[in-house]
Amino acid sequence: MAKFVVAGRADCPYYARAELLADSLKLNVDEFNLHKIVIEPNEWEAWLAGVCKENQWVHNESPIVWRELVDRGGRGVLVGNSGAFEEYIYSYYNMTSSLKSVEMINVAGENMARKAVDMAKEKYEGSLIDPLRVTITGAENPSVYHLVYLISNGDAFGRDRDVSLTLVAPDDSLPGLHGVCMEAVDLASPLLHSIRATSSLSDAMSDTQIVVLLDRVEERDANIDYEPQQTHSWLQRIWGGLQGHVEAIHNGAAKGCRIVVAMDGPVNFLVKQLQESLPGLGGDDIIGLSTHSEQLMRSVLSDRLSVNPSDITDVLVWGGPRGRYDASHAKVYRLDSAVTGPPGFYRPLDQMVHDPGWLESGFVESVTTRPQLEASLLRRPAGSAFAFSVAKLLHRWFCGAPEGQMFSVVVVTDGSSYDLPSGISFSLPVSFTPGRWHLVDNLIPSEALKELANELVREKQLFETRPPTPPSVAEVTSDEKTELVVAGTDGTDNNPQLIDTVALETDIVAKERSIDTIVELAEPAET
Repeated sequence: MAKFVVAGRADCPYYARAELLADSLKLNVDEFNLHKIVIEPNEWEAWLAGVCKENQWVHNESPIVWRELVDRGGRGVLVGNSGAFEEYIYSYYNMTSSLKSVEMINVAGENMARKAVDMAKEKYEGSLIDPLRVTITGAENPSVYHLVYLISNGDAFGRDRDVSLTLVAPDDSLPGLHGVCMEAVDLASPLLHSIRATSSLSDAMSDTQIVVLLDRVEERDANIDYEPQQTHSWLQRIWGGLQGHVEAIHNGAAKGCRIVVAMDGPVNFLVKQLQESLPGLGGDDIIGLSTHSEQLMRSVLSDRLSVNPSDITDVLVWGGPRGRYDASHAKVYRLDSAVTGPPGFYRPLDQMVHDPGWLESGFVESVTTRPQLEASLLRRPAGSAFAFSVAKLLHRWFCGAPEGQMFSVVVVTDGSSYDLPSGISFSLPVSFTPGRWHLVDNLIPSEALKELANELVREKQLFETRPPTPPSVAEVTSDEKTELVVAGTDGTDNNPQLIDTVALETDIVAKERSIDTIVELAEPAET
């Protein structure tokens, strides 16, 4: 059985000649199969190069004709251009084309017009799908495995919105992510339009509408009081590592792109820096995740009250994801007690916890240590709850939340609420309607908010202004006859000796040691 493929530029007269000859042959020969490929003129060279490379052919003009061996398998056999195809058909079937040049040109014009109509139809049909383009950076994070399922299942953007998902990670993490993509396809979710993994930020951010930042950053010990210079350098390193993200979002993201900062690091600092570095985005389009802390609070409270965590609402996180945990506005539904009511009936949580001191100390400690406890029991970092928190925040932002409920989100302040200074990012209570968040500004602020705000202001100042460092000994001039007290030869402060710093000037400049180092290395003077 013969099967011929005739491919050419839409505006090529010789393609029109070969096409009509093949059509005529198909009508007159029962076992003659024909497949036609019409290519846009501006795409022809690239398409032809790809076909020739795949089949190891040499051909550089339009049209190209080949015969596929459908009865035997294997690579197709190149026939050649329009002239070679006519000779082939004449040799085997004794048929030729009688098409004149003017007719060839007319048919080529018709082909070009038909191709334009087909492309417009294809574009229109594609626009009816219009998937939401979502990019997740730091996709080597274990929680992404769970987040992909939640997004595919409609738990993030609703069950009526298709999603095209891109995962970004370093090259050495791509093999594992390709496995995640394969498993996501195996879900056969009608909402997952496409999923892919890449290490290219510019490729991932092209026309993206949602960006979720999960990148790992340098961790710090919360129990250590770092020097200002150390904090400045730490913030500089973190922000420097995200410059590629900022550039790719600025150059490629769709208008109105929204960003969720869900990294385990200085979320407040990053939300503010991203807003300043991406002026094309609105101030409401960049938010930070506090939802995971809310989930931890609800879990600890549910253990205390023996209720389902979902029956506890309006727990708040002030300041940052690890800021001040506030359960004073929380409500408890479906509590098994002597006082009950109809659906929607709730009890204030502070009336149900009969130990106010626990809310100020034991509760906070339990929330703070819960992630470490989970990780120690699992022998790995917990990932599903964090992924659920990210999906929950996205769902509230895009689909809305129950009216009257409050949630916590890190946003940039405008100076009009809770006596907070303008221009800092702060976790505040908000409500959600589809597509928007709204600040809840009718609560009574506590004095602790001022200290939290001051800490964030100081953090911002530390990043913007390099703290002064102690002067090195090399900076001491010869005019300053400073005397250094050097410990005695017995290693104690007994018998202190005096040394003129001018005498050490040559050694100081060469080694650029600190004053303390020079003192330790200096030999005591002879008595």
